Amino acid sequence: IYALGVVLYHILTGHLPVEGQTPEEVFHRLRAAALLPPTAVANGVPPALDAICCKAMARLPADRYASAEALAADVRRWLADEPV
Repeated sequence: IYALGVVLYHILTGHLPVEGQTPEEVFHRLRAAALLPPTAVANGVPPALDAICCKAMARLPADRYASAEALAADVRRWLADEPV
């Protein structure tokens, strides 16, 4: 689920949420600081997609979507102009 959030983040912002020279550096940066939400990185990100992305990338796994289908369902609701 987290990886799907990273892909959505990159689509929305054109940037990776965290960058580093090595996997260890990326991991350290992930653990050390809160991620900037997509709306703080790029203009025009719809608030609902920002919320979906942030939920998918929540620090605690229990706070993320329970499944890829649940994440996809929220994206489908957004596409249909329904509440997310």
